[in-house]
Amino acid sequence: MQFRPEHVYTFVAFVSSVLGMWSILSAKMTRQENRSTVLEKDIENLKEFKESANRRLDSHDEQNKAILVLAEQVKSMGDDIRELKRVIMKEN
Repeated sequence: MQFRPEHVYTFVAFVSSVLGMWSILSAKMTRQENRSTVLEKDIENLKEFKESANRRLDSHDEQNKAILVLAEQVKSMGDDIRELKRVIMKEN
């Protein structure tokens, strides 16, 4: 079998087309993988932020409960002071 110039040209054109497509697809795959890595990191950061926000909200809930208890104690103390004031006023 004898190779003609047009066979060589066809072969070279085919090989260069395949290499070009492989190069393009490889570059696209690399960019897509980089995007995936960035998205995974963003998701990880959002999960950490969510956990931090939940801890802060839990802390605020505990602080609000403590404030409500203190407010109730202050109210009770005010009632006790009024009662003492009435007792003192009756004695005078």
